[in-house]
Formats: sequence, structure tokens, C-alpha cells
Amino acid sequence: MSSVQNPPPSYAEYSNYSNQPPQTVPIQQQFPQPLPPQPVPQITVISQQPTSVTVRTIPILGPIPISITCSQCYAFVTTITNHEISARTHCCALALCLTGLWCFAPLPYICGGCCKKTVHRCPNCNAFIGTY
Repeated sequence: MSSVQNPPPSYAEYSNYSNQPPQTVPIQQQFPQPLPPQPVPQITVISQQPTSVTVRTIPILGPIPISITCSQCYAFVTTITNHEISARTHCCALALCLTGLWCFAPLPYICGGCCKKTVHRCPNCNAFIGTY
């Protein structure tokens, strides 16, 4: 495979090419006309969420235990009641002191069921049901 290769150009020939100004060819480019601005369409999104209503019956509590379905363990039970000291107890004792019956001031704390709040709890899970 012997092939004859042409020798590269000499420096003199090369310098003749580099002294010539480059040839310019006029190029006509046609640019498209810009489009007029289009109005932006208005999009209205209406999203309606499904509604769910949870109805919870509130038991009518009193000073005595009641039968109810516990909201925590879902067992049908009779509540356990406990009488606890409240602000009403302190107000009753203060009223006794201010009326001059200071010797009876301890009565609301000892035996005053009407002056204490009644707390209802579930006997199964000890969940708080409510207060009377």
C-alpha cells in the first residue's frame, strides 16, 4: 500500500494565502415578525372538599352515676363518680365566713356534696367522661 502523498505547502505559499483579506459573502437572514401579545386566559379552579359531620352526643350528667357508652373503650358501663373540691366549695366557705358563720366554714369541705363538683369516669379504662 504505497500511496503517493502530496507534500505540504511551503511557507511562502502559505504566507500568500494569509495576506489576502477574507472573502465575505452577504447573508440575508429573514427573521420572523414577533407575535402580538396574546391575552392570558383566566383559569378559575373551584375545589370542594367532602364534608363529614361527626355527631357526638353529650350525656346529661348529674350527681349520681349514669349508664353510658365510654368514648374511649366503647364499653357500656355505669360511671364511677367522685366528689372533688372546686371553686364553688371555696366560695361557699367564704360566704359562711363573711356572714359571721365562720365556725361552719369547714362544712363545704367535709360534707357539702352540693358545693363540690362530681367527676364521672369509666370503670374499665378510667377515662374522663365529664363533670357535673
